[in-house]
Amino acid sequence: MNQKEFLEEVLTSDICPDDFEMRYARFQKYQEAALNTLREFHRLCENYGIRYQLAYGSLIGAVRDAGQIPWDYDIDVFIPYEDKEKLIFRLKNDLDPNFYAYCPEIDPLCKHTLMRISPVGYDSNAIHVDVFYVMALPDDEEGKKQILNNIAKLYHTRAVKKTNIISASRGSKKRMIKLLLEKIKYLFVSQKWAEEEYDRRCSMYKLEETECCAPATYDADKCVYYTKKLWDTEIVDLPIGSFRITKDYDQTLRQYYGNYMHILPLDVRLKEMLNSLERIDYYVALGN
Repeated sequence: MNQKEFLEEVLTSDICPDDFEMRYARFQKYQEAALNTLREFHRLCENYGIRYQLAYGSLIGAVRDAGQIPWDYDIDVFIPYEDKEKLIFRLKNDLDPNFYAYCPEIDPLCKHTLMRISPVGYDSNAIHVDVFYVMALPDDEEGKKQILNNIAKLYHTRAVKKTNIISASRGSKKRMIKLLLEKIKYLFVSQKWAEEEYDRRCSMYKLEETECCAPATYDADKCVYYTKKLWDTEIVDLPIGSFRITKDYDQTLRQYYGNYMHILPLDVRLKEMLNSLERIDYYVALGN
C-alpha cells in the first residue's frame, strides 16, 4: 500500500477525521524529512564501507510497500556493534552538514540510549533514523540466554536514567508519574557503570567468530538471527531510493512480526499515524 492508497482509504471511510488531508500532508512532509536522512545515511555507509541494513518497520516498508509504511514515519537500521567507532568517525567528519548525529558517544549529555541521525532544524525526538547496534552472541545456549537477559536489563536501565521526565511526558501527568517512579527505582544505579557494562557485553564477541547475533536492545531475545544470513545483504532500488536490506528478509521479519504482509485494520493504522503526528508536532513546536 502506498501513501495515495492510504489517503484515499481514510477519506472514504466513516472514521475520517476533520481536516485529514491537511494533517496527512504535514505528516508526509515529516516522512520525507526522515527519508532524506536515510538517503544521506545510506550514502555515508556505502561510501565508507560501513555495514548497515534496513530494520523492523523500515524493512517491512521496503519489501511490502515499496517505500515507507504510509502511516509510519520513523526509520530503523541495523549496524554491527563492532562497526560503531568507524561509523562515529565518519559521522563526525563526513556527514552532510544538513544532518546531525546525536548519541552518548558524541554527546555525553545525550538523552537517547541509541544513536539517532536527524535533519538540521528538527529535534532528534521528532525526526530521525534510529541506529540499532547488532551484537554477536556466544554459541552455547546458556551463555546466549545470559547475555540477552543482561543486555535487556542494561538497555532499560540506561533508557530510564537518561529520560527527561518533563519532555518525555509531553504534558501527561499520568505519564510523568510513571516515569518518575521508574527514575526512583534506578536512583542508586550509576549511569557510568551501566554504559560501561553495556559496552563490555556488546563487545565480547565478533560477528565473524560466532553463529548468531541480535540487536542490543530490550527485546533482543525476539531477534536472534543467524549472522551469515542476516548480513548477506543487497541493495534494492525502490521508488523512494536505493537502500540495503538482508536477502533473508522474509525469515527475519516473520521471526519478529509473524505475518508481516498482513495490514492491520484502518482504525489501528489511523490511530498510529495521528499519534505519531501529534508527537512530532509537539517537538517541532517545542523547538520554535
